[in-house]
Amino acid sequence: MMLPDTISIRSVDIYPWATYEDFKMAFLNLRLPDDEIKNAEKNIEIVKNNLRHDQKPDASISYKNAIKNYNEAAFNKGILYPTNSLLNPFAWYRFFQAIKNGDFKQKE
Repeated sequence: MMLPDTISIRSVDIYPWATYEDFKMAFLNLRLPDDEIKNAEKNIEIVKNNLRHDQKPDASISYKNAIKNYNEAAFNKGILYPTNSLLNPFAWYRFFQAIKNGDFKQKE
């Protein structure tokens, strides 16, 4: 008589690149056509920025960005113009943190 047996194995990630470094180089050298949607370009820039700072892509970054966009859309619903972040102290804090981190420096 055969009995069921459960064996747990580690998950395996399959990529078309041999190493993470190969993926990183291919992604950083990616050139998109001019007719791509702006939102997709913005998301690509976020991932490229993470790769430049040697951070592996993380699903939580996409989740946080999606929730942020959803909340902004819900807040601005029914308003003719979106809110201005000029007087938002949290936006200023993020701006100064980005300056300190060198996010606005030209990359070679």
